[in-house]
Order: sequence, then C-alpha cells, then structure tokens
Amino acid sequence: MKPSTNFYTANLVKLLAATLVFIIAANINQTTAAQEPSETQAAAAYSRLPLDPLTTEEKAEAERIARTDPRVREIVAEPGVRLISAEVAAYKSRYAKPGEIAGRFVEVILFGPEREAGARVLVNLARKNVEDVRRVPALEVPMNDDDLKQAFELAIRDAQVQKALGEQARSFRPQITSPESQTLEAPENAVTGLPVRGTRKGDPCMRHRCMQLFFRRGRDFLSEPVVVVDLTAKQVRIEKPHKEGK
Repeated sequence: MKPSTNFYTANLVKLLAATLVFIIAANINQTTAAQEPSETQAAAAYSRLPLDPLTTEEKAEAERIARTDPRVREIVAEPGVRLISAEVAAYKSRYAKPGEIAGRFVEVILFGPEREAGARVLVNLARKNVEDVRRVPALEVPMNDDDLKQAFELAIRDAQVQKALGEQARSFRPQITSPESQTLEAPENAVTGLPVRGTRKGDPCMRHRCMQLFFRRGRDFLSEPVVVVDLTAKQVRIEKPHKEGK
C-alpha cells in the first residue's frame, strides 16, 4: 500500500517548519552578536589606549555614566552628589575573552552628602556602561576641594573664628589645588585643610567627616585659631593649640 498524498504533505510541512525555525534562530543569534560586540570590537572602536590619561571629555562622560546608573543612585541619592575623583583603571572586563585587550576603564568615586555615603563605580568607556558598583563608607571617602570650600564657608561665618582672625578675616580664600581650578596664583591670605579623625571618646569626629583648617597670612601660617569643622553636623569648633611637652 503506497503512502497517501496527505502523508507526503504532512512531512513536507514539518520539514518546512523545522527549516524556518532554524533560519529564525540563526538570524536571532547574528542580531544578538551584532548588538553585543566583543570586548575587542568595542575597544577597537574606541581610539584611546587603555591607560592613556583621561581627557576632560572622557572624565565628564565617565561621571555622566556613573551618575545615571540606578545602583549608584540607590547609594548616593540626589541632589548634591559630588564627584570626588575619576581615574583610569587597569581592569579586565567580564566580557573579555582570552587574548582580548582590556578596554578603557575609569574608576569614579561619588559622594552624597545627604546620605553621607560614597560609591566607587567602575565605568567601561568603550561600552558606555557600568561594570561594577561598591558602597564606600563616608569616613573612607577622600576629601577634595569641595570639602575645603564647604569647611571654609562654615568657618568664616562663625563669630569666634572672625574674632580670632581679626579685621582680615574676610580676606582669606581657600587655596584650590585641583587641575580644573582657574586660579593661577595662590591668594595672599589662604586657607588649606586636612581631614582629621577623633581619638577621644565622645569626639564626633570619630564618626563624622571632619577637616582642620590652616590659615596662612602671606608666607606665615597662623598658630591660632585651630579650627575644626564637622562637615557631617555642619558645626565649627576652635580648639586650644597643642603645646610641646604637654
């Protein structure tokens, strides 16, 4: 007995269906591969070498990518988030295959004063995405010129500080050291600062971000006032100068 026409038709339909599924799957794989280039392709399209110094544009792009990542915003929140640093990082992406080049990565550190929290963000400039996000405790976030400006603004409004500095109190200016600063010369009366950590029980600076300010008049640093600014609590205190032998 010969197979019926319906038998051949059914098998032909199955064969065509299987062929169509295969073609669709192949196209999907090709599309996915095109949309997700390898680390070599992504880095090759990026003209900068992995450890070349950052340009101003790259720094701005890395900061933008970091700030818009949902994981970062969960940590530092908005508004008032400050850029602490953006530095080239030597890193091998999880996308990289054996033998592929490393790519172009930037480690961005952001600080959110509102939540007193920092975020260390690894940005892949070639892929324009965030590779990794880590929370950084407030006390471990480096201080920068923005912290100095804030500490100075709090201190110079304090009546005791104004009295200690005398008539020239308003002539002091923060000495900004960042490359982005437009100031070519240091001010005649300058203020610098260093982070300090409390050592005595009950000292708020054991838990808070604090900075000690140093006042320079001309070439001479003033021994007084000794000003410590609690940036977390927004408070200013004047301490007694340390004397040798005591």
